[in-house]
Amino acid sequence: MGITNILLLVLGYVLLLFSTKLVNGGGISIMRKGPTSDAQERIFSWFALSLMPFLSIAISGGILGLGNMVFTAALTAGVLQLLLIYGMLGITGTYRLAGNALRDLVLLLVCVVILIVCTNYTWSKGHPASTISRGMGLFLLVLAVAFTVWMLPYFMGKNRKLQRRPDTDFVPAIVFTLVGLALAGLGGVLLMNNTAALTHALNIEQGVLGFAVIGVGLVLPEYVRVARKYWMNTQKPVSMHLTLATGNLGLLLMVGLSAVISPIIVTFAGAYLLLACVVAIIVFGILFYVGDEVGKIKAILFLAGFALIFVLLMKFSLH
Repeated sequence: MGITNILLLVLGYVLLLFSTKLVNGGGISIMRKGPTSDAQERIFSWFALSLMPFLSIAISGGILGLGNMVFTAALTAGVLQLLLIYGMLGITGTYRLAGNALRDLVLLLVCVVILIVCTNYTWSKGHPASTISRGMGLFLLVLAVAFTVWMLPYFMGKNRKLQRRPDTDFVPAIVFTLVGLALAGLGGVLLMNNTAALTHALNIEQGVLGFAVIGVGLVLPEYVRVARKYWMNTQKPVSMHLTLATGNLGLLLMVGLSAVISPIIVTFAGAYLLLACVVAIIVFGILFYVGDEVGKIKAILFLAGFALIFVLLMKFSLH
């Protein structure tokens, strides 16, 4: 199973790479940094980066009290995913992303360390993990709903503050992104569970929650990029960041709903089902609402294709 899981990870990130190249010919997590004299912009960027560890703790709230072994597994799989992402980008010649690779790795390490510290403290004080998990889940639901409402005018083409590239075909970019995240997520969770099995202390539910930590470190920075460009009223295209943010929205809803309903529901099958259904419904609705006759056909084909891939992945993962 280990080689199969790694292949799933590679396939997922290849699709993510294709989706970002479809949008602007770039790679994952591109934010061109230039000299700026705007103090407000610098302050906002540092403020957004400082929120990363807190959001990591929020998204992985259900993990509190489960012990440190899960972080070992999360770190192992997370570093592997980073190597896959930036290794592929290096092969394609986008070496300028080396700085972003280092930044993402540092963010991941910071998140893991803070989560270990918070876990030990929470566990030692006897706080129930279920209460913390539900509270964090409510926070995530509010965040996901707010982000959806905020970005809906962009998807409807009515927000001129965020500019799309005129030659961007947004539909395949979204499809590649969602399928890529699904495959990478599936491979990441299974690989993490296999890694955890070596420690004789973990199961698949803890592997799912550990994957949430990795999802934050690798995907959530796209939220910062979108918010930064929107906040500063720039005219730079943000389509690439929104394709990744769309997938991350599904991750937020998945973990948030699972934590609110019951921490016990956070299993691989249940969490992945929520992710697939919520994201598919959101994307189908957007494509169907804004599309012409051809767009509506694309939306229907997308939903049918997503359903087929989902069934095949679930059948594969549960056997």
